[in-house]
Amino acid sequence: MARIFIRLNFDVAKSNKPELLKKLDRLVMESSARSLLDMDVDEANRVISHKMDQCMKQYDVLGDFLYFAERFSEGTVTIDYADTVKMMVSKIMANRDVIRRNIHKL
Repeated sequence: MARIFIRLNFDVAKSNKPELLKKLDRLVMESSARSLLDMDVDEANRVISHKMDQCMKQYDVLGDFLYFAERFSEGTVTIDYADTVKMMVSKIMANRDVIRRNIHKL
């Protein structure tokens, strides 16, 4: 399990930045029945880690970049099997405005 939050940071986020956790809810929660605001740090880390594993289902760098590009770039980023990691990052960064807009829509 990935450790996303440590207890102190999570408690501070719940108290001072609940709107950030609500945004994160939209990314990681499969149903809106629960919120990260209602969880303790261990449960929140489990939920986020599980969602990351689901999203990054290819389990390799190429698959993860392909998934990210397909999900957020509206077809403006094409990842090729021959691309290096540096090339993939450059392609994504060249289209960061489109990607940022799509992430903010979530």
